[in-house]
Amino acid sequence: MSGRTATRFATVGVVNTALDLTLFWLLHRSLGVVAANVVSTSAGMALSFVANGRFTFGDRLSWRAGALFVATTDRPCGCSSRW
Repeated sequence: MSGRTATRFATVGVVNTALDLTLFWLLHRSLGVVAANVVSTSAGMALSFVANGRFTFGDRLSWRAGALFVATTDRPCGCSSRW
């Protein structure tokens, strides 16, 4: 991974984390902790997929890639949100 790619990857990670924390903080009182966690984590994952695909790696995103991403990240997200 080049230095430029690593910097972009880290930038997306920081923005993703900020979105996740902000949404959780805004939603946890009205939705409850579990629902707020699911919404904020899902939004962060979607942002991460799109931003890393387009901005970091310059790829064209496809429905297939999106489906594979959801299939491999949905289960861990769902399990951690239930605890």
